[in-house]
Amino acid sequence: MRRIYTFLTLILFYVSINIANAEAQWMKLPSTPLFPKTEQEGIALINGAHIWYAVYGHGKPVILLHGGLANSNYWGNQVFYNQINKMWATQPNFTKERLNSIKTPTWIVDGDHDEAIKREDTEFMAKTIHNAGLLIQPWVSHFSFLQNPKQFNDDLLYFLANDSK
Repeated sequence: MRRIYTFLTLILFYVSINIANAEAQWMKLPSTPLFPKTEQEGIALINGAHIWYAVYGHGKPVILLHGGLANSNYWGNQVFYNQINKMWATQPNFTKERLNSIKTPTWIVDGDHDEAIKREDTEFMAKTIHNAGLLIQPWVSHFSFLQNPKQFNDDLLYFLANDSK
């Protein structure tokens, strides 16, 4: 009986140490995933920016565009620190009129622990874009699509299934 008690005490001790040292999901990023091979890719010149694209699957096009600290693999680290600071200090700089001119089904999605985008900017965009939705995903940061891909994908599929309703 004493061995069982000692064993259970050790397990409880081990579990409590791991729980105490566990890092919140929104504080970490997994490794950068690799894109699968595609038969169609290229560079689109949009407003002076060269944006790489690839085509996967079929159906209505969906554009997953991420700037700032992301690259096409994880939508990562191709913008230098000074450029990021300048961007955060000056953007977004969309006018109310420009945002209100967007008529495409739009869903503004952010993590409840976003370290880059101010919540008031997120809410302003959602309020100003005609018929836009707002989703604040729980327990993730700006990188919700990496930190909880199931949640992100389920939310994306929900939006795509309901964007015309």
